[in-house]
Amino acid sequence: NLDKKQVIVGNGTAELLAFIPSIYQLKEAIICDPSYADYEKVLVNNAINLSRVALLPANNFCLNINELENKMSKMVSPAGVILGHPNNPSGACLDYESIMDLIVRYSHVLFVIDEAFIDFVPGVKSFKAQILPNMLVLCSMTKIFALPGLRVGFALAAPAVVEKFEQYLPAWSVNQL
Repeated sequence: NLDKKQVIVGNGTAELLAFIPSIYQLKEAIICDPSYADYEKVLVNNAINLSRVALLPANNFCLNINELENKMSKMVSPAGVILGHPNNPSGACLDYESIMDLIVRYSHVLFVIDEAFIDFVPGVKSFKAQILPNMLVLCSMTKIFALPGLRVGFALAAPAVVEKFEQYLPAWSVNQL
């Protein structure tokens, strides 16, 4: 039951991710280490100050919420946090309640939740159900529908965010079959 004003369609989630620094004018961001290489690539290519939170084997590669919050408390706006849910490559999922608590309390920080692989993890709670103004949920159709030759992804966000994306994205970034 999504409002179409909350949906941004792109040529894969990588295209949507690439536009985030321009749209939000990010100055700094936090990612997990290890994580999907394109997070770092996009941030570095846009000269964004990058911090990392280590995902350690001793903690089953799960995100340490206290460490993340400690780093977030020192961030200056505009700032962002990019998290995989589940993380790529570890497969560890986020603690939904803890992350939602951070999203609410740090309303000046953009949270990008990448759910490209969530459909492969049964029983995991998605962030798609509750979209707040400072969050963007990336979703891939390429993976779950086995469409490796087609780049199709979408993001869910507040309507104002969708309007900003529409100003930046190419007019025909996704084809029709």
